[in-house]
Amino acid sequence: MGSLDTNPMSSALPNDKAAFEPLNFFAFFPSTNSAAAIAGDLIASAMNTVGFTWQASPAATEMEVLALDWLARLLRLPTTFMNRTSTGRGTGGGVILGTTSEAMLVTLVAARDAALRRTGSVGVSDIPRLTVYAADQTHSTFFKACRLAGFDPANIRSIPTGSETSYGFDPAKLLEVMQADADAGLVTTYVCATVGTTSSNAVDPVGAVADIAAMFNV
Repeated sequence: MGSLDTNPMSSALPNDKAAFEPLNFFAFFPSTNSAAAIAGDLIASAMNTVGFTWQASPAATEMEVLALDWLARLLRLPTTFMNRTSTGRGTGGGVILGTTSEAMLVTLVAARDAALRRTGSVGVSDIPRLTVYAADQTHSTFFKACRLAGFDPANIRSIPTGSETSYGFDPAKLLEVMQADADAGLVTTYVCATVGTTSSNAVDPVGAVADIAAMFNV
């Protein structure tokens, strides 16, 4: 029997391997190990709450509702985004998810199911008709999430950008592509806009993109 490597990590992780946290990694998130994050993680790990339903942990669910309403107020969102308002129960709400990638997948699944209901589809037979849209600077996890949600790769539209729009979404191109898809009998389902892309820090014109999406009931 051969000798056991007493330091396998040194050979598996050479010194020239870059870490994710250095401040010079401008295109990526900085280290999230703030004092508040460490304290929060300590409390969460100590309690080890399984909060997947209200019944499993009423306190965790109520804290989540409270935190989301705080966020809505901080962002100055309309009360329609809130769980509770000064007049009672609100019409909004949501859940806190682990990552933005997970959140994108959840919203894609919700949009997919809403589009299927809108078209009167029974089952999943109409999924190949559903189309989604994003600028070519959008994070790669969006396009992966589209596949996980079952969208046909042929119907995942990556709209080209350029320096003329500072690499942000071009509303005119988006309108052109969505109109062509609608004319072809496809079901426009989801449009993703980004404020600060990873590759170029591009900011999509969210208002204009939302107006175009609304034209197609998205």
